[in-house]
Amino acid sequence: MKDVKDIVWTDAPEWATAHGYHQGVGFDVWFNDEKYQYDSSTPTGPYLFAGPGDWCLARRDEITNIVEKPKPVDWSEAPEGTLAVGYCHLDRSVTRMWLKKDKYAYAAYSINEYSYGDNPDHPYNRKRDSFFWVEQRPVDVGVPAVPWDGVDSAPIGADARLEAPCGTYRVRVLAYLDSLPTHAGEGRKCVVVQESNAEGFGVGNVGVFDLKIVDLFPVPTPEEEAAAARRHSGVETLIRIYGLTREQATRMIEDGFVATQVRLYK
Repeated sequence: MKDVKDIVWTDAPEWATAHGYHQGVGFDVWFNDEKYQYDSSTPTGPYLFAGPGDWCLARRDEITNIVEKPKPVDWSEAPEGTLAVGYCHLDRSVTRMWLKKDKYAYAAYSINEYSYGDNPDHPYNRKRDSFFWVEQRPVDVGVPAVPWDGVDSAPIGADARLEAPCGTYRVRVLAYLDSLPTHAGEGRKCVVVQESNAEGFGVGNVGVFDLKIVDLFPVPTPEEEAAAARRHSGVETLIRIYGLTREQATRMIEDGFVATQVRLYK
């Protein structure tokens, strides 16, 4: 029987409206009013619930520990500065919370805000890691990116190319933090970004990166990307066909040489 915080709603079939434990079959299940499916590493189903006179089928009223599927988040209702939505236990129910950088608020009545319990001045409040089913706030679809020419730090809302040890990504800058949420102390300034597509729409996970180990650059234009691709192709051709080192090949391409499979010219 799963704990509520261990339910992964992205694993649920589209038709499911709730999760629970079916005493008759002895499994956690996804279900609606008509059918159910096992919540397991190899899900089977769906199966119809028993109707009048169906003694051999599982019954809907045998399900316990019922947790309703969270409703879609209306981000227009989120208070300013909200970075994510999360849930917590409250009076035997599951309650939605708005999560900010340093505080949280009840979504049902977000007038009051509370500092996280990680702060020693508020030890009885909820800690950051007590929230589950956390959904990061997406980049606002269709909102133009804030212009950035590469001078100074990328402003919040700007599109950028993030170069990290794990790879290069197109992202939109969401926020800056004074330190990583999991680290105490100062001096570890971080950037919060969301991976985006060519139109600047949020399509990926939100990540927090230490600015000491990643770099942000303006997103190249299509013309700049095409020119970079041509330079890369020329360098690779010089290395493969003419046996030059990468440094030599790069210098020749920068000097204006054009490399093809059959000849080299300037």
